[in-house]
Amino acid sequence: MSFFPSLLELAEIELLAQCVLFFLVGYETTASTLTFLAYELALNPEWQDKLIEEVDKVFEKHSEMSYDTVRDMKVLDAVVSETLRMYPVAIA
Repeated sequence: MSFFPSLLELAEIELLAQCVLFFLVGYETTASTLTFLAYELALNPEWQDKLIEEVDKVFEKHSEMSYDTVRDMKVLDAVVSETLRMYPVAIA
């Protein structure tokens, strides 16, 4: 038995560490963005109404949530993009 881990063991440890890192980092940024988005929609009920209207219209066309469903939501894209512009969660 060697003191140093084998390449396979090291790869597994690195993979696990990356998964934990992605989970923690992804959770924080997603939670912050959704919090700011909900805050802005509460302050701007006209955009909230536009978003609800769009979701209803898109779900008449697509009966289930999918990539195509989200891609068809232009108002949702605009609202999320504006939220990220106003409250960037990752400073480069």
